[in-house]
Amino acid sequence: MILVHPDVPARSAAELIALARARPNTPNFGHAGTGTPNHLGTERLIRATGIQVTQVAYRGGAPAITDLVAGVFQASVSDYASAPTAIQGGHVRAIGIPAPQRLDLLPDVPTLAEQGITGADVLSRQGVVVPSGTPAAIVARLQAELERALRNTEVAQRLRSVSLEPLPGSSEQMRDLIASETQVWAPLIREFGLTLDS
Repeated sequence: MILVHPDVPARSAAELIALARARPNTPNFGHAGTGTPNHLGTERLIRATGIQVTQVAYRGGAPAITDLVAGVFQASVSDYASAPTAIQGGHVRAIGIPAPQRLDLLPDVPTLAEQGITGADVLSRQGVVVPSGTPAAIVARLQAELERALRNTEVAQRLRSVSLEPLPGSSEQMRDLIASETQVWAPLIREFGLTLDS
């Protein structure tokens, strides 16, 4: 989601973009660190809207949210899990969801697309993979058991309580998702020369 400090006059992502266009290199955007989804999401937002902002990289989402609450910087592309207390307490304001649909956890916050901003979506997803060559029967059994678990009301509620939305699907859908996400993120990762630390 896109968060702002309460002192920022923008009540929507579209208004934040307008402010940033009117005053290049402001507001300052903090994020969880170089190479994180929050950083890459910030870069996608910059490219999609043509804004110029100053970025402040932190060593994790929690320190970034702490400084957003303190007003050290004005805006952030953040995951929900880092900020529920700050949002609920009114210490930061969520103004846009960079995803195809609104979050169940924040149903009143519109998506970026609803605000006329496209090409800036960033979703953090988790999945289960097995080694190539795993017998099809084992893959099918794992898939069926995972899908059954994700459709279980208690499991779904537990996942939602830690800011995860269960999305059961097939191995083919996962394969297609990885391929489409690779097309989005690989060029940006190459541009920045980002590598995994071992």
